[in-house]
Amino acid sequence: MLFGVGAEYYVDNWPAARHEYLSDQEADALAVPDLSVSPVFVQLMEQVDLIEREFGRVAGYINWQGVLNTAFRIRGDQIFMDLMMNPERAHHLFDVVSETMIAGMKCLYDRQRKTGVDIHHA
Repeated sequence: MLFGVGAEYYVDNWPAARHEYLSDQEADALAVPDLSVSPVFVQLMEQVDLIEREFGRVAGYINWQGVLNTAFRIRGDQIFMDLMMNPERAHHLFDVVSETMIAGMKCLYDRQRKTGVDIHHA
C-alpha cells in the first residue's frame, strides 16, 4: 500500500496485495516514501502506540517479507521480465523497496526500543 497497490482483506486470512501492478512509468518514478506522512505507516505506528498504552512493551515483529516478494506484489510477473529486459528498472525497484524497508525497520525498532524491546534484525 505504501507504493500505491491496494489490499484485499479477508475474514479468515491475512490481507493480500491486489493485482493492481504499477506500470513501467510508475515503477520508474517510484521513490522511497516519506513514512512520517504515509497514512499506512502512520496507522501502523498508531497501533504501536496503542500496544504500548495497553501492555507497556512493544514486543512483536513485522514480517517485512523479502525484497523480491515485495517487488512481485508491486509489478506482478513483469518483475521477472524487468530483470531480463530492463535490469535498471528492476534494480531501481529493488533499491526503493530495500530503502523503504530499512527506513521502516529503523523507525519501528527505535520506537520499540523506547519500550524496552531492543531488536536488531536489520
